[in-house]
This record gives sequence, C-alpha cells and structure tokens, in this order.
Amino acid sequence: MTKYCLRSTVGFKSKGLDLDAVGREIEELSTTGDLTPARVVEKAKNPDTALHVAFEWNLSKAAYENWLNSARSLIRAICIKVEQNQQSMPIYYRVTEDDKSSYKSIGVVVKNVNFYNSALEQLQGELNSARRSVSALEDAARANKSKQQAAKAARVRKSLEATIKAAKDERPT
Repeated sequence: MTKYCLRSTVGFKSKGLDLDAVGREIEELSTTGDLTPARVVEKAKNPDTALHVAFEWNLSKAAYENWLNSARSLIRAICIKVEQNQQSMPIYYRVTEDDKSSYKSIGVVVKNVNFYNSALEQLQGELNSARRSVSALEDAARANKSKQQAAKAARVRKSLEATIKAAKDERPT
C-alpha cells in the first residue's frame, strides 16, 4: 500500500492532515481528469473529504486565490515513501500544454516527451532559483565577514551550477 508524506522543501503545513487519505484523494483526481488546483479545491469543499482541512474556508471571493495557492502547494508537497530506502519522491509534476498548466503523475510525464520537457524546464527553473538564493546567502555571509559560512554557501552554489550545466547538456528531445 502506498504511504504518502509531504516534501519538507515545499513549505506546505500539514495542519493535522491525514496524508494517506489526502494522497488517495489527489490520486483519484489525477486518474479522473487533469489534476489542477481548481479540481483539488472543488473536492476539498466537501467537509467529508480529507482535503477539506488543508484549506482556510473563508468563503469570500478574495479567498479563492489563496485556495488555489494551497492546492498548488499540496500537489507539489504530496509524495510517496519508497519502502526499501525510506526516501520520499514527488508524484506530480507541473506541466504546460497549450498555454495551460496542470499537474500530471510521474508515470504520465515520463511517457510523454512534451510533458517531460515541460516538467524538466520547471525543475531547471527551481534549480536556478535555488542557485540565486544560495548566491544571495553567500553574498550576505561575505558582507558579514563570515568566511566559513560564505565558503559553505560557495560549495553549494558551485554544486548547483554544475548540476544546472549538466541538465542543460542532457536536455531531452
């Protein structure tokens, strides 16, 4: 049986979620149509769903955008635990098709070159964002004359730069 968890890097707070039930509900949505934040919110509106507690239910129209952001975070955060090594892996990747974004399961993404390239571009963007964040941390450490911290950040930045370069060299077709 699949065991669900949240990736800590996404920043979604579990707020007492039943992660296995949430994972199953998101999986059901992914198998019955495009997995989009709007569909997650629609399902979560039902108080009998595990998804319901993942959202703030202020019913004003202004809250809708917040719900979509919560759904985006939850889709990115939900993952499965691999029994053999207790590592977790994401299940869904954001892809763009015909100028529309949705989330597709990893099984669908790897079988469709356009989805795969789209997901890879998104991930490369995240790597670039991480590199910029580490570079800013490195600059801040240098400005504060924290040589050890600056050196550590520099090693991480260089590692990210090497990964980004390798990803560009290996871009699928």
